[in-house]
Amino acid sequence: MGTRRTRRFWLCWALALAVTAVWTISASPVQTSQPVGGADHGSYVALTFDDGPWPGTTNTLLDGLAQRGVKATFFLVGEQVADRAETVRRMADEGHQIGLHTWHHVSLKGMTPDQITSQLDQTRAAIREIVGPVDLMLRPPYGFVDDTLRQWAKAPIICWSLDTEDWKDPVPHHGGYSAPGEGRGHHSHARYF
Repeated sequence: MGTRRTRRFWLCWALALAVTAVWTISASPVQTSQPVGGADHGSYVALTFDDGPWPGTTNTLLDGLAQRGVKATFFLVGEQVADRAETVRRMADEGHQIGLHTWHHVSLKGMTPDQITSQLDQTRAAIREIVGPVDLMLRPPYGFVDDTLRQWAKAPIICWSLDTEDWKDPVPHHGGYSAPGEGRGHHSHARYF
């Protein structure tokens, strides 16, 4: 268990637990005498995971979130969705939000409108075929956004305010932490509000 990949996996789990604790504390109702701008919702953290769904890794992550009563957002790579329909259905059934992360995990920056539309529409169709009509946000791979993407995304673009940099781990293809014995996994991010 002393491999770098294993340590990275447990570091990401520890981060997720710490963020969950902060979220739980922050999300509890706060009594105020004068709410500012309407209802006082306090601050919160959104846990997000990119690049899935992956066999083993995604279900292990879903198990951990379920044990803690925590919801997250999963930004999915379209070409992986159909082969893992049960996992995608489980995400939706358990109340997690699902978003777009392109069809092939490619940078959308510098693409033509037709290329952007193809990457996103294929992914939308694959997800909606499994979970039905849902509103989907977009997490562009690598966080690269340009004016063409803003114009043609047809979805809210969501980046992150904390990057765990788990993508720096030298795992085949483009990175991400992996559970022991896994080839690749999710990148994890958090967004503070």
